[in-house]
This record gives sequence, structure tokens and C-alpha cells, in this order.
Amino acid sequence: MRIFDTIKQFYSEQDYLPALEVSNQLTFLYAITPSRIADVSKEFHRSQLNILESKTDENSLMLRGIVAERFGILDEIYAKELGSKFQDYSKIEPNMKQAVAVTYARAYNDFVSDCQEVSGKRFR
Repeated sequence: MRIFDTIKQFYSEQDYLPALEVSNQLTFLYAITPSRIADVSKEFHRSQLNILESKTDENSLMLRGIVAERFGILDEIYAKELGSKFQDYSKIEPNMKQAVAVTYARAYNDFVSDCQEVSGKRFR
């Protein structure tokens, strides 16, 4: 399929905006046709995590959080690995907090039920 060939050209993308745009489009396509896009989306997001691992600029840190969350939704093993850091949530870097919380919920099927106490407040 031509779209997959186009996406594969971005697996080693180093720039923030093109990588974010491909991630956004893959996430949208996954919502529409998960079975057709899951493998390509996993490959792209895994490759981006590898690239972003050593980057420290602000855009890369933000993108790493986004990509980590999206990859965690796609990959159960990664979700368990990242989600396991939830117990030390206060020590997680700010750009990774949402990724850690989402992957924890996905991996351990632990969602806040209505009326459960969260941070000392009750939600309905």
C-alpha cells in the first residue's frame, strides 16, 4: 500500500514537526482502522522513541511523551514497562507523566472508577 511506503520514509525522521505530524496521522488512522495500521504505527513510534531517547531539547522532550503514550497504547510490553513507573509518579519528568499514567491504566487495567478518591478529592 502506498501510504505505508510513504510512512516508512519517516521512520528515521529527526525533525519535530514532521515526526509529530506522522504520529498524529497514524493515531487518527488507527482510530479508524486499527487492524490495518497497528503494525506500521508500532514500527514508526518505536523508531521515534529510539531517536528521541538521547535528545534533550524541549521539542524532543514533548514529542517523546506523546510518542511514548501512543506506543504504549499499541504495545502491551512497552505499556507494562513504562506503566510500572507509575508508583514513582511524582518523580517522573513532566513530559512523560501522561504517558506513564495512560500506559499504567492500559497495562494493568486500572482505571479510576466514578466515585473513587483521587488526590484527596471525590469525582463523580
